[in-house]
Amino acid sequence: MRAKCADPCKWYIYASHVPALGTEDFVVKTIYDVHTNCSHAWRNKNMTSNWVADKFEESVRSNMNMPVRQLLQSIDEQYSCEITRNKGYKALAMAKAAIKGSASQQYIDVGRYTSELQKTHPDTTIDIKYSPRADPESNPRFMRFYCCLGPLKKGFREGCRPLIALDGCHTKGAYPGQLLTAIGADPNNGWWPLAWTVVEKEAREQWLWFLNLLIGDLEIPATSSEYTFISDQQKGLDSALLELLPEVGHRYCVQHMYRNFKKKHPGEVFKEKFWSIAVASTVEFYEAALEELRAYDQQAHAWVKRAAPPHHWCKAFFSLHMKSDMLVNNLSKTFNSHILNARELPVIGMVEWIRQFIMERISNRVYWMRKYSGPVGPAIKALIEEREKFSRKWKSISNGKGGYQVRGPKGEQFAVYLRDRTCTCRLWQISGLPCCHAIFAILKIGRNSNDYADQCYSRDLFFQIYENVLYPISGKSLWSQSDIPILDPPLACVQPGRPKKARRKDSSENRSGVHVRTNNVQKLRKHVIMHCRRCGQAGHNAATCKSVPENNGGEGCSQPAPAPKHARKSKGTNNGSSTAHGANSQEPDFAHVEVQGYSSSCVNSQPHGAEEQTTSHNDTSSHAERNAQAATSSTKKQQIRKTKTPVRRVRPVNDTDQSTTAANKQSLHSKRKLSEIDKIRINTNYEYLGKEPPFKIGRWAGTSRSSRSGSGRSD
Repeated sequence: MRAKCADPCKWYIYASHVPALGTEDFVVKTIYDVHTNCSHAWRNKNMTSNWVADKFEESVRSNMNMPVRQLLQSIDEQYSCEITRNKGYKALAMAKAAIKGSASQQYIDVGRYTSELQKTHPDTTIDIKYSPRADPESNPRFMRFYCCLGPLKKGFREGCRPLIALDGCHTKGAYPGQLLTAIGADPNNGWWPLAWTVVEKEAREQWLWFLNLLIGDLEIPATSSEYTFISDQQKGLDSALLELLPEVGHRYCVQHMYRNFKKKHPGEVFKEKFWSIAVASTVEFYEAALEELRAYDQQAHAWVKRAAPPHHWCKAFFSLHMKSDMLVNNLSKTFNSHILNARELPVIGMVEWIRQFIMERISNRVYWMRKYSGPVGPAIKALIEEREKFSRKWKSISNGKGGYQVRGPKGEQFAVYLRDRTCTCRLWQISGLPCCHAIFAILKIGRNSNDYADQCYSRDLFFQIYENVLYPISGKSLWSQSDIPILDPPLACVQPGRPKKARRKDSSENRSGVHVRTNNVQKLRKHVIMHCRRCGQAGHNAATCKSVPENNGGEGCSQPAPAPKHARKSKGTNNGSSTAHGANSQEPDFAHVEVQGYSSSCVNSQPHGAEEQTTSHNDTSSHAERNAQAATSSTKKQQIRKTKTPVRRVRPVNDTDQSTTAANKQSLHSKRKLSEIDKIRINTNYEYLGKEPPFKIGRWAGTSRSSRSGSGRSD
């Protein structure tokens, strides 16, 4: 192989393949490594997108989110060449496709992948639903994939509380759909995955299919009331649960409810009162908080009453055997945030990514928990320590047999029984953790508060659950054959709304998803309510205002609603109506004179009757006088320039423009008090137009109206 530089450069190289070396490399035989009379060529037609994808595949594998600018920079540094951005995008797409695998090919291999999981994980349930063949020669189409691994199922049965969080999220890629998940809670209030399923969309039919399989794996009787589910009011989930398990509890995420409440009733006060209803641990506290909201705002109270029944979202109505006072669905939200990158992969790649992540997480949490000592985990210990801070405000009286009468701020009083592990505030019975009233009694007798936590929070139970680990599987080449037929990719299904990669952030969160706090107080986004500058009412602006404000005590001008833009007259256009000066009069109307942003007829400080006197003066003026005034206008302008008084141009206006401009100017500036300089400027403009100056100030202070009535512009 011989390569040479463009003429007249003499650079060249000669290399050949030597079979004796046993490699595919070329050996350089001759080279003239001096460039003359040539410049560096940054573009190379042999650097195709296929070549770039092959060379940088491992770099992309280590960083699947590599931006195209980083790829272009790497090519420049390593090969001193440039490629276009389009070629870079294409190369990245080809490299990712080679790493992830073909989406359509993964639907063909989904049966073999199922066999491998069931072989390596005993008691695993995997169900694949596919549509029947459209004709004998075609393959059935993939529809849904359900997976519940045996170790995860066993761990939930051995130690997790009967609380299951349900949620759904969008999947991306060539064939988008929905990923439905079921998550449990471990003894440290962490999430323990139960099952997940890939479906075409989120609706009642899909939830029924998913819950039927989940109920069978957990062996939940149809009449059982032991379990409780928590969700975000997912589409079709309510009716599906009511049909399959009518006796189980169903909690709604209170954060999701508050976001709907906040749309109508924003503000910190409404937020505090809404959450005080949700966290009320007794029926009496619930009714008191509800009555407090009614006294503050009846519309907000009506919204709460129309919302879901309180047993779905208020602690006072939760079952005591659950030993959980969770009000939000953070278990599912946390799991969805961890698998965000997996949701871009095809079906096998996504499910395998989730399985590998869970396998690594189980081992890491066991290693992490061994660093702590004590009867409970670190998260439960931190929660009890937080309650200990509030317990210092209370006082107690003992009856000598484990009963304590605890009194605290605002005259509150509760009865605590350490032997029964109960408190009349009911928070200890609901959550399984001692409340601040009980903690004060516990500390008074010199005991450790962590010892009074329920057994479901014990550290030993945590290790018992996490003994159920996941197992590694072999590569695709070693997967065995399956009875499941070869499947075609699913049909495109339009998802509801516009799916986003990241979940929608609340106004109280920043871009990273962390709640914004200022001085330990959660800060919401400022809510601005639009107000009209004409009428002052909320909910609209001046352009859409339909109200007609009343006159300002008879001193201002009438303010009708502004006419539409297409109905207004242009400059110099007669509106066809008779005025005080005649239909064809071109004399400027003093009612529209604007000085430094003010409309003279809308000034609140103008003496009552000034407009009437000026109008009368204009009616009695003759046509000859107006011609004389026009002839001496240039002289008056020069006199005004000598006094350096700014005067704005005056144009003739019709009645519609006059009333519209006056109304707008008064609404903008009627609240500002005129200064002496403003009054002098207005008087100067009135005198220039031959009108009666309205203010007695400056050189107009010592003269009467009668002496000045005819001296405005006469020569």
